[in-house]
Amino acid sequence: MTLVIDFGTINTVGMVDGRLVTVDGAPWLPSVVHSGVVGGDASHLGRGREIRDLKARLTPAAVGAVFERMLSAARSQGGDVREVVVTHPAGWAPERIAVLTRAAGTDQVRTLAEPVAVAAGVPAGETALVVDAGGGTWDVAVVRNGVIGAAASALVDVDQRIVERVRPSLRAPVTDDAGRAELLDSARTGKELLSRHDIAEIVLPDHRAVRLTRAELETLIAPDVNRLMAMVSEVTAEVTVTRVLLVGGASRIPLLPLRLSTAVGRRVIPDPEPETAVARGADLLARRPPTAL
Repeated sequence: MTLVIDFGTINTVGMVDGRLVTVDGAPWLPSVVHSGVVGGDASHLGRGREIRDLKARLTPAAVGAVFERMLSAARSQGGDVREVVVTHPAGWAPERIAVLTRAAGTDQVRTLAEPVAVAAGVPAGETALVVDAGGGTWDVAVVRNGVIGAAASALVDVDQRIVERVRPSLRAPVTDDAGRAELLDSARTGKELLSRHDIAEIVLPDHRAVRLTRAELETLIAPDVNRLMAMVSEVTAEVTVTRVLLVGGASRIPLLPLRLSTAVGRRVIPDPEPETAVARGADLLARRPPTAL
């Protein structure tokens, strides 16, 4: 069988034959490593000393540990993994992609650009704008017939923006690893709540809470959203887009589809399962003849 691995900044998603690979009971694996332990357990055991920015660092041992955990889970749920398809950002250099292929642990490995995977269901002849608002970067690309035209990317850390927003409310600087990790996790939870509600509370390490409104969050990320809209204008300047695909965890923030709809002149609806969109598309392509990749 073929295992698809979408190595993400926050989570890594695996899929086999249209089924998500569950790891420790969850539909994805946190991209976190600590002392050989991978996933959510690494976060609990590390208490702030775990390595989280694996996709940016791209340390072979850490990437290999994440992939091996996903491979192990896939084998326990589906049998013999004979081939691995690994996704990667559109603009990655060959040497960065090579780290992923070596981490796959098999000679039977193929790679696939993330926007091409997202656009897997787009009919031939149509031109898709793929906007992937992930946990570490916001990426845009134009895809037609499985080929990427223009593409652009920007580093974005919404969680850290929330941390900076509540930092003045701290009674003392947070200097320990566990405290910093706790504050970052609270910011991430607040961001997710504000995708569904108008108000959220960011719990500080001393257990006090700071209220944050959706309007305040939108003000915090306005520079990032403006940059995203500029990238959209840049990559679509010379093409006519027939459909827009909005994916990535941050696509749940209501401001993104609203601003994107205005920018492209049509209503944009985020993918209902944005965290798994890349893996689902890659799995769809993996089950087509090899020439489809």
